[in-house]
Amino acid sequence: MTGQALKEDSLSVQLSLGNFHGRNVVIKCFPPALREQYKQEYRILSLLTSLHHKNIVCLIKAGSSSFLKEHYLLVLQHYPRGSLRSYLIHCTTNWTTACQMATSLAKGLAFLHADIWKEDVYKPPIAHRDLSSENILVTADSLCVISDFGLSVVLEGQKIMKRNTEDPAISMTGTLRYMSPEMLDGSLNLVLWELALTQADVYSLGLLLWEIFSRCYDLYADQCAPEFQVVFLEELGPNPTLHELQSLIVENKRRPQLPKSWGNNIKLVGALWETLEDCWDPDSEARLTAQCAEERLSNLCNPQC
Repeated sequence: MTGQALKEDSLSVQLSLGNFHGRNVVIKCFPPALREQYKQEYRILSLLTSLHHKNIVCLIKAGSSSFLKEHYLLVLQHYPRGSLRSYLIHCTTNWTTACQMATSLAKGLAFLHADIWKEDVYKPPIAHRDLSSENILVTADSLCVISDFGLSVVLEGQKIMKRNTEDPAISMTGTLRYMSPEMLDGSLNLVLWELALTQADVYSLGLLLWEIFSRCYDLYADQCAPEFQVVFLEELGPNPTLHELQSLIVENKRRPQLPKSWGNNIKLVGALWETLEDCWDPDSEARLTAQCAEERLSNLCNPQC
């Protein structure tokens, strides 16, 4: 296996582009200090990869490094179009492509949240907890693939139980910009905490759908989509603080704005916007489930069905 450095994040998990038996791969290398993070991500990917879902990143191999002492490797499928954020920065889409990206993202999340038995393979529900446009990859045919499961948790079923707010499974975590209001202010439902975690993912899904459709030129009267902006960039800039997000999202209940120049098809735009609003509803229990979001988007994008 050969590789070249791709990037290194702030936690010193190094990403390299490599070749494994003639196949392009991404090699994720964890130093000794992050062994527990490696074990957690490996556990999640092992549960997911056995069912081979096309909207979930594929784990090819895992184990200790033969050339770096006490380092651990995850070898993942390489998606040459990169992250969703990079894709949207460089590309606009037509309605069909935006729809397939949105629907594939919701489909991947619905699979992640589902309790599945398939033949002799079991996949429990899983909450991602860090959905962002940097953690979604794009395939060659413009489908979305969910990746980066380092903060994900396996859910035990929707049991009524008491949880301490210090429990790492329910503590505030993830990318601040995409964090749900109940995660930002610590009001996560501790009785049905597992349902609450999946619905926090759906809030993030709604923001990602806004980012996807903001670059769909078919929605604009002049057929010209503006430059890509991450959600809340206009309101809070590139590096929002927790306090700023709490003020904007929790106290003022702000959400992304409906672009003024959307309007070629009022009925279509209205149905799309209703779906987004139902994903980021302030009341987590009133939000769509990921499966319902997938069905809404599929019907919206394929009205003949």
